[in-house]
Amino acid sequence: MGIFWTRQKEEAWEYAKEIGYFEGNQKYIPSTHIEAYKWMMDQMEMRLQKYNGEYPIWVFLSKPQTQERYVILEVELDESDVLLSDFYDFQSIINGCSLIDENDEEYDDYLYAECDTVKEKLKRKSWDKIFDLNRKQLSLQGTTGRVELSKVIKVYEIEK
Repeated sequence: MGIFWTRQKEEAWEYAKEIGYFEGNQKYIPSTHIEAYKWMMDQMEMRLQKYNGEYPIWVFLSKPQTQERYVILEVELDESDVLLSDFYDFQSIINGCSLIDENDEEYDDYLYAECDTVKEKLKRKSWDKIFDLNRKQLSLQGTTGRVELSKVIKVYEIEK
């Protein structure tokens, strides 16, 4: 088991208290991020045994800063239910960028690809780098599926 933190909108937290759990919801995802979220959900499907296809809950290994209209939840989760990745590289995926660099063997193929299909395939393959936790200095984040309220250890509410 591991300790993680997640930042949730107040209305999502209130709804979670009514139904007994919280999970991601497409209505809170900017339309420009949907493709990246769906890609992450596909990765969760392949890499997390107990994942059931919900939109992800984003978790962090340290307590994030608070913001108005959000609550911070400290949760205890089985580490095998959390897919860790690099926060900043995921921002590149949101922006549709490749993570190929000049040290990759696919670099020339990507750079000089004449076919958009080949370039897209190489770009998407490069996205797997966000899960390589042994490279450079990373800013780790995690994704998980549904979180039961019994997993919440502490709630940090914003003073109004």
